[in-house]
Amino acid sequence: MNLGSKKIKLVLTAVIAGLAVAAVAYAGEHGGAHHELISHTRLVNFGWRCMNFAALVVIMVKYVIPPIGKILSDRRMAIVNQFEDLHERRTEVEKSYKECEVKLSGIGQEVDNILKTARTQAEEEKARIIGDAKRSAEDIKRKAVASVHNELSKAKQKLREDVAEQAAALAADIIRKNFSEADQTKMVEDYLEQVGAMA
Repeated sequence: MNLGSKKIKLVLTAVIAGLAVAAVAYAGEHGGAHHELISHTRLVNFGWRCMNFAALVVIMVKYVIPPIGKILSDRRMAIVNQFEDLHERRTEVEKSYKECEVKLSGIGQEVDNILKTARTQAEEEKARIIGDAKRSAEDIKRKAVASVHNELSKAKQKLREDVAEQAAALAADIIRKNFSEADQTKMVEDYLEQVGAMA
């Protein structure tokens, strides 16, 4: 059914309703008295009333109803568009909600993975630090032992030198006290003979 046939049906319905209202008003105006003949004046008056009503209906249908219909149609379209927009937003919100649910459901696993990785890294760092400390302790111990050996060697060497100097000094004293000049000469001669024999 197109818009033109709707308008025609609307106009016809309005005219019939107007005629019915006019007839009721005309009958009510005369108090329901029974007349055998309707006078010409009354009939013309009734005709003018019907024409006025029909003109009012035509004006309403042509000039008043279309703008109201357009306003109502625009309002309906705005509501439909708003409803569609709300439906799209609802769909987007539901999608975002589902994505958030998925992320939240996986966040426990992600936290566990992060903690596991952190523990592994902490254990590796601990092992590295302990290894470095052990190596440093071994280096310090080795250097200390080497330093002790070095100092001990120096002390032994110094002690030997001191003992040798004291022995030489003591031997020189003993020789001076116990050997005469003749003994010294004889020792030199014996020494020279040994050297000569070796040559």
